Amino acid sequence: MYKLEEEELDERKQRAILLLLEGRTISEIAEEMGVSRMTLYRWKNNDQLFQEELRRLKQSAWEAGESKLIAARAEAIEATIELLAHEDARIRLKAIDTILRFDIRRTWAEGPLLSPGRRE
Repeated sequence: MYKLEEEELDERKQRAILLLLEGRTISEIAEEMGVSRMTLYRWKNNDQLFQEELRRLKQSAWEAGESKLIAARAEAIEATIELLAHEDARIRLKAIDTILRFDIRRTWAEGPLLSPGRRE
């Protein structure tokens, strides 16, 4: 069967998706856009194109946030390492504590604490 053109979301549905991504409630979006809550629920629960676009944009936002967190974590680690050479012993001790706590949490997440010779 010949398809004339790809389906696209209209402007109202695109706006509703952006407002949902901002964390707005259905009631807030309905009031702002001048549509009923039922219409929004219908789009959200029954409109496959709406659902796919919402899912795609959520995933994209998640990935962008994850990239920023990875970069920030690298900067935080570098800053903490630099504090190991600080002249104030209390700051050096806090940096050591932070590094060791992070390493312990990471190790626990990987499994039980065993000496390298006993790991299976």
